[in-house]
Amino acid sequence: MDQQPPLRAVIERFELRADKRLGQHFLLDANLLRRIAAAAGELAGRTVVEVGPGPGGLTRALLEAGAGRVIAIERDARCIRALGGLVEAAAGRLCLIEADALALDLADLSPGRVAVVANLPYNVGTALLLRWLDQLERIERLTLMFQREVALRIAAPPERGRANEELVTLLARTLRVPRSSVRVARGHTTGQKLVEVQRLTREEAERRLVSAREERA
Repeated sequence: MDQQPPLRAVIERFELRADKRLGQHFLLDANLLRRIAAAAGELAGRTVVEVGPGPGGLTRALLEAGAGRVIAIERDARCIRALGGLVEAAAGRLCLIEADALALDLADLSPGRVAVVANLPYNVGTALLLRWLDQLERIERLTLMFQREVALRIAAPPERGRANEELVTLLARTLRVPRSSVRVARGHTTGQKLVEVQRLTREEAERRLVSAREERA
């Protein structure tokens, strides 16, 4: 990956501009990208699913971290073109799919379990997480970047006596988020924060929600 052009050069060459309609926000700091990849744990030989690779910053970091295969899902045709050189350099370790991630099942991407590592588009982040909660048997680990406000609500401890019908409140009660989550420095992205989500079955999530409602009653 060392011979790849700088990310800013890729952005300039392919005239990439973050499209708010797609919830895009590009991470460019190489050290930060390596920290995110490292937060995903041991990737050697593992299949990693990434959503919204953009110019490929996190994709490069995942490949450099030793991921056996990275499946990157991107719906922006501009980014698909920009990632062509990285696909070639990865020599079979990078599979690029032009599609809407919300329309794909993990079972269609890989026969085994995968690690999901993604700097999520801010307009579909919670929708994607909810969809993945229904496919936890396919997931080894989720390491995700959310819009700051959503990440803080997921990471916050539950408040006593508060209704739990909202999705993010359900997630706050049912997902365990380590306090060591990486905080993204200002200027790197539009208010994103890294959230690592431990595996939890959908049945357990529903059980906890029922329990929370009974406590409230």
